[in-house]
Amino acid sequence: HALSAGKANEAADVISRHRNYIMNHEQWHQLGIWLRSLPPKIVATRPGLQLLKARVFMTTGQYEELVRSLDNAESLLDTTDIEDKLRRELHGSLVSMRCFQRYLESDGERSVQTARRALELLAPDNLAERGFAMIILAAGLQMTGDVNEAKDAIYSAMTEDSARGDEGVTYMSRLLVTLCFVYWIDASLVELELTAKDTMEISERMGLLEIFSIGVHFRVAT
Repeated sequence: HALSAGKANEAADVISRHRNYIMNHEQWHQLGIWLRSLPPKIVATRPGLQLLKARVFMTTGQYEELVRSLDNAESLLDTTDIEDKLRRELHGSLVSMRCFQRYLESDGERSVQTARRALELLAPDNLAERGFAMIILAAGLQMTGDVNEAKDAIYSAMTEDSARGDEGVTYMSRLLVTLCFVYWIDASLVELELTAKDTMEISERMGLLEIFSIGVHFRVAT
């Protein structure tokens, strides 16, 4: 409605205001449509929108575009006048995707360090991003040969308040996916099958189709 009224900035505000809800409910396709409907100049000058754009690129496997958007967002965060609380939140979002970049570079130690930093910066209600940072933390720990610490990190996160109740399903589902990755690489097929089944059940109940598809992948793998 805002776009139809010629109020593109107000439309951008709506997307920015609901960024956590959009990510927590895996509305990646809709997010991509919304971002493409905005004037490019608005997306190019707002760090929050650049980070959402990067998240879409990450979901669709467009890694060069992901890194480019992260670089743009980082530059904007250094120069844009925004309140400190929002700057910290967006910085946490940036770092949560940088840890994935480090993992793709096969730099286990840096991916672990960056994932831990992301978890420090992200607020408890940044469920999707906290969950993704946990995935990279565990994968990075496993890459450096510390499988037990990877498992301990996941089990510890499962006791956090962020993983409880219906609102915590997004976070818990990602923790289960993380455990699937660890069991898969560790060739623990019995544990993998049980965890994949739990992942499918919890994600299907809440309509988290991205996570559900990953659960199906690991269930088939067993």
